[in-house]
Parts: sequence; C-alpha cells; structure tokens
Amino acid sequence: QKRKRSDQQNRYLWGVVYQHILAAFREAGNAVDADDIHLFCKLRVGKLKQVLVTADGEVFRSVGSTANLSTAEFSNYVE
Repeated sequence: QKRKRSDQQNRYLWGVVYQHILAAFREAGNAVDADDIHLFCKLRVGKLKQVLVTADGEVFRSVGSTANLSTAEFSNYVE
C-alpha cells in the first residue's frame, strides 16, 4: 500500500502552485477558477487521462484523480 499525499502537500498545491498558474491564465484573459486549473493540470501536466471501455465496446474518456497518487507521485506532479 502506498502513502497518500499529506495535507501540507495538498495545501501547497492549491494555495501556491495553482494560484500562480491561475494568475497567469487570468492575465492572459481567461475567466477561470482554481477548479478549472486543477482539471487543466490533471489533463495536461499530470497526464491523468483515462480511457474506459464498456463491455459492449463503447469508449469513454475520463480524468484520473490526484487523490490516488502516492506522496512521491504527487511530489512529481507538483514539480
């Protein structure tokens, strides 16, 4: 079993990292919030995309969760 990220890591991500990215997006004229930045980073930075295929072959695209990352994986994501 892997250790989950700490509350301190989570606060740093949302309170520091995402805030800097959010400011850059807003400066570029985008009307976004922290949740938009979180989704953007999961898709583009963390590469947490998932493809799910149903039993009948239907394909769904989804986004994975940063909550499932270990402390080491989460540190790499934040970097």
